Amino acid sequence: MPRSYVPLSRSVINNLIDRARHGSLEASGELLEACRGYLLLIANGQLEAELRQKLGGSDLVQETFVQAHREFANFQGGSERELLAWLRKILLNQLAEARRDFQQTAKRDIARERPLGRDGSAGNGVIAVCPKETPSRQLAAAEEARRVDRAIANLPPRYAEVIRLRSRELCSFEVIGAQLEMGADAARKLWARAIERLQRELNDSDY
Repeated sequence: MPRSYVPLSRSVINNLIDRARHGSLEASGELLEACRGYLLLIANGQLEAELRQKLGGSDLVQETFVQAHREFANFQGGSERELLAWLRKILLNQLAEARRDFQQTAKRDIARERPLGRDGSAGNGVIAVCPKETPSRQLAAAEEARRVDRAIANLPPRYAEVIRLRSRELCSFEVIGAQLEMGADAARKLWARAIERLQRELNDSDY
């Protein structure tokens, strides 16, 4: 059962970042877990339908965590905002790599295809190759996305909107503030409250 989301104070974050830079897996793990909901939203929002057949948002988040653990000593930031930006960059790089792999695999499969004969074989005696389907992974990824969507639907409209703008459209807080008729700092605080509420909704759905 995932632990309930607990917002971290600035002093706690600074302490955890310092310890994580010096090799503490416990500190880096606590920081990354606090960011899981945010990263999962971005991953599910950015994954195309074709890629969902191959991997889910949680797969991308886990790969992001693996790389972040490995490279935490190189993280130069000192705040939660900088940490989230760094993790988002790693996640989007992971997604770009997954897209490249998917496109290369599709090209190889197309190159190997041949016109089918009457018996279902290719003209040169080789059976035509179709991209592999992974039904169980596809179903799991789709259910994960639906679970997040259901949780967002249960949020107050203003919370749902700030999550959409920030985590799915990747808008800056300045842009979000302009759209929601508030300042950038107020938009940032609204987003933090929305993420906290969303995490509670996701945790409740696990019971």
